[in-house]
Amino acid sequence: MSKDEVMNFLGSPDTTSTVGGDAFYYISTTQKSYAFLKPWEIDRKVVAVYFGGRGAVDQVDQYGLQDGIVVRYSKDETPARGKDLGVIEQLFGNISQRKMFKEQKDQASGGIPGPTR
Repeated sequence: MSKDEVMNFLGSPDTTSTVGGDAFYYISTTQKSYAFLKPWEIDRKVVAVYFGGRGAVDQVDQYGLQDGIVVRYSKDETPARGKDLGVIEQLFGNISQRKMFKEQKDQASGGIPGPTR
């Protein structure tokens, strides 16, 4: 069968691929939902038609939900990459930034003791 014959028989493919050879993919999914809850996929069927070098059907495979992997879609947020500090690093970092001891206050002011509070 040629590509045109496949399209006449199965219709237009849902998606195509040209990586590693031409392929047509026909995808069918069934979702379930309750009231206001987000729907979830309960069944998926994919028919993959692979074509050889001359444009003729080389192989036909069927895939189901168990053959796929879960892909996390964008959550509409961009993670801020920076230095991720642990709890201990945060505690000791704050202690070292604050001058909690009198000697450190005196050294920072040039040895002149300031008013105590």
